Amino acid sequence: MVEKIVNYGTGTNSVAAGILSDLQTTSSVSVLKRQYTLSFEPTCISESGILRLLKVQVIGQEVSGGSSRWVGSFHDVEQFINTLEHVLGLPSQQLASIRHLLLSGSKCPLGGRESGAATYVVVGEEQLIQLGLVQE
Repeated sequence: MVEKIVNYGTGTNSVAAGILSDLQTTSSVSVLKRQYTLSFEPTCISESGILRLLKVQVIGQEVSGGSSRWVGSFHDVEQFINTLEHVLGLPSQQLASIRHLLLSGSKCPLGGRESGAATYVVVGEEQLIQLGLVQE
């Protein structure tokens, strides 16, 4: 989140002086990092009328509309759910809902509904790497 936009002037010295002044008066400086939404796409087959989950494709799409995209896949739904719990610390109710949607063959975004509106959980690149995703 950008808290302040300041025009320091056009000269190199005035820019440097302005930045130095801000650093001395600001208690912390936050670096803008890319954030991503996650969605989970199951690949299922039907065996005697019963759906069997073959894999879960995980897609991380950059929030800001950029073209950065990360992907990965899991062939064991329980390993996938355990990884989500460990890396993202999701509550058990949300993990159960994700498991149910995937086993029923439904694609699902990581998020939920709040006051009737869709909400999305955003994650950083460090978490994408911990989930085993790679950048496309």
